[in-house]
Amino acid sequence: MIYNFEFYKHDWTLGFPITITPFIFLFGTDFQDVFFPIVLLNSLFLYSLSITLIVLTAFLIFQKIKTSFLAGLIFVLFPFLFYVFRNFGPHFEAGNWNDFNFFHANWLTMMSDPLSSFLVYLILFLVILNVKKIINAMYFYPLVGFLSGYAMMTRVSNITIIFSILVLFFLFEKKERLKKFLFFLSSLTIGFLPQLIYNYKILESPFSFGYQGAYQEWISMGAATRPTFSISNIIHIISRAVEYSWLSILIMLMLIAIVFMGVLYVSKIKKEYAVILILWFLMPVLFYASFTTGQTSARYYLPAVQPLIILSLAAFYFLKEVALPKKRTIT
Repeated sequence: MIYNFEFYKHDWTLGFPITITPFIFLFGTDFQDVFFPIVLLNSLFLYSLSITLIVLTAFLIFQKIKTSFLAGLIFVLFPFLFYVFRNFGPHFEAGNWNDFNFFHANWLTMMSDPLSSFLVYLILFLVILNVKKIINAMYFYPLVGFLSGYAMMTRVSNITIIFSILVLFFLFEKKERLKKFLFFLSSLTIGFLPQLIYNYKILESPFSFGYQGAYQEWISMGAATRPTFSISNIIHIISRAVEYSWLSILIMLMLIAIVFMGVLYVSKIKKEYAVILILWFLMPVLFYASFTTGQTSARYYLPAVQPLIILSLAAFYFLKEVALPKKRTIT
């Protein structure tokens, strides 16, 4: 549609299609022509950059080289959890659910999740740079505004990142707030502008999305049986996990404890870091857990992996301090 500049009603947003349109120009218009190059874009280029971003973000927070490289190593190794537990959970006639999750977690797909996750990781890195005053705020807000707009155009769920940035802005930004806010808002609009124009011209409202039509199709097929967003969806995902194993409850409690301890440790380094990490982890998780089809694939939660890894390392240091407290010297 974009390559031919012939626009019509479609379910999905424009961010990822705009990104991969040059591949159609370079390699051909058939699916088979562009499949492998785009998989390489996701799994080789964006994945490698994301490892780098996770390592650098961890270093900015902990100031420890070994810890930073460990964060990158965990990111590389965590997909193998899906492989080890490949026979656990739902199974489909066409294949194993966790096999698909293993490929998604390694970004070995042609889908929009890798680009979406990469943009979220990049924005988190830039936010930490801004807190450390390494990047000038007057450059930061236009840059992060544009990236946030493009991230939301890639996956509308990335509106959670915009909400998180606004929370940080009103909590911690004290000087020239109106000027910085206008920089952010205008660049955010520019980053999202193609989608706004498309929505207005094709869907008759700048705030209408093809997802809405897709959801009605899911209802007619019986794939969606609950409200689009609801607390009942969160209850559903928990109850379904417990159906497979009561150990799911223990795992969920452990996850909550890890995040809590991680936030406590990071808050001692800098409170802003703790607020940033919990927002970057919690907002996308709550968004998809409360979404009607948010339980269908682990790939939806990839944007939350970066802050979870960093909080997990922080939880380790928290436990280390509890188990091995530093001896106080008497002077």
